[in-house]
Amino acid sequence: MNVGHFRWPFLLLTVGWFCWADTIKMPLGISQSCINDACHFEAGTDPRAIAFAVGMIALYAVLLYAPPAPLGRPMTNLWRRFVAFWLDFIFFMAASSPFDGIAPTLMEWRRTGGFAWSFSRDVSAPYDGWLAWIEILLGLLGMALYFALPLVRGRPSPRSCMMGYQIVAGNGETMTMKQALKRAFFGFIAVCSAHRFLFQLRKKKNEKFPLDVQSGTRAAKMI
Repeated sequence: MNVGHFRWPFLLLTVGWFCWADTIKMPLGISQSCINDACHFEAGTDPRAIAFAVGMIALYAVLLYAPPAPLGRPMTNLWRRFVAFWLDFIFFMAASSPFDGIAPTLMEWRRTGGFAWSFSRDVSAPYDGWLAWIEILLGLLGMALYFALPLVRGRPSPRSCMMGYQIVAGNGETMTMKQALKRAFFGFIAVCSAHRFLFQLRKKKNEKFPLDVQSGTRAAKMI
C-alpha cells in the first residue's frame, strides 16, 4: 500500500470531520479579543475532538513512512493545488485546535477550582496574554512543520494526496528541512497572491508557477 492509496482514508476522514463538527457546541482552541479596556476570553476542548485529532495525526504519521507512489506527468492544474492548500490548512486546524484548548482549560481550572471542558469570561486573568502568544507561536511552528515534513520525507501532504499529486524537488533529490521550510514559507505567500497568479498563468500554460521557480520544485501526478 503506497501513499497514493491514502487518498480514500483521508477523504473519509474529511467528510466525517465536517459532518461531526456541526455537532460540537463548545469552542475548540483559544480566542481572545479586547476593545479598549474590555476583554473577552474563551477557550475549550472536547474529549471526542481530541480522540479524532489523535486519529488524524496518526494517519498523517503513517503517510510519512508509507512506501512512495510512482510519479508520472507534471500536474499543471493550479486550481487543484490552491484547493489542496486550503484543505491542508483545514486539516491542520482540525488536528491542532482540540489540543490548543487543553492548556487554558487546565489554567482556568486552577484559577477557579472548578473544571469545565470550555469556558467564556469577560474578565482578564494574569496569564491570558502570554498564553495566547505561546499558542500562536506554537501553531505557526506546527503549521510550518506540517507542510515541510512531507517534502523532507518525499511524500505528499494529506490533501495533495487526495488531489492525486505530489510536490518534489526539481532536480529529483530529497529536500532538506531548510529547503522544505523555505518552500512552505513561499507557499503561504503564493496563496496570498493567488488572485494574481491563478488568472495570469491560466493564459500561459507553458510557464512555470512562480512558487516552483522560486523554490526549485515541481508538481507531479501520482500514478
